[in-house]
Amino acid sequence: MSRDIDQIIERLTAGFPHIHVRRLPVPHLTDDGGLWLLALPDRGTQVQVGSGDGNGPFLIESDHGQSSFHVPNVSQAVSIIRTLLL
Repeated sequence: MSRDIDQIIERLTAGFPHIHVRRLPVPHLTDDGGLWLLALPDRGTQVQVGSGDGNGPFLIESDHGQSSFHVPNVSQAVSIIRTLLL
């Protein structure tokens, strides 16, 4: 069974075929390994999605604003990420 983050990435890739997705490496075993960066190559905005195990809820933040969003599910996460990327 896929994780929620995999479903989010799949849906975003369908709408944005050139999206860049990178999971941040974990420098220490005790660190949270659930951070993904998403960006479109022709835009200056980067979105960070946080989830310890890759499943909701998610903490979504963008380098383009001061807001952070606590999102409970895949559909809402995809909607917010799309808005932030554009």
